[in-house]
Amino acid sequence: MKKLFITISLLASYAIHSQNINEITGNYISYNNELLTMRYDGTFERITNSNIVTGTFKIIGNYLEITKPNDKYNLHFVVGTTNLVITKPKSNQAWLFRKISN
Repeated sequence: MKKLFITISLLASYAIHSQNINEITGNYISYNNELLTMRYDGTFERITNSNIVTGTFKIIGNYLEITKPNDKYNLHFVVGTTNLVITKPKSNQAWLFRKISN
């Protein structure tokens, strides 16, 4: 069911307008209890059980250009009023986050 939802969300993103920074900023939690903070200054922090991932992001259409100290890549994303779906790098999987605060 999750895969179907993610697939539909990603396909639907082609039919909607480009996202902007005001729509994506905030604090999110994944269904695996990972915490994600997306800030207005273009920085992010993702906290898992075992590590903290930080970097910067730019919105380019429906993609996030992610820059970390030793890596740079683009991830497709879809943001709604309470959910955020982001494809995982170098994978056919995606994160599904629920917004918990602005």
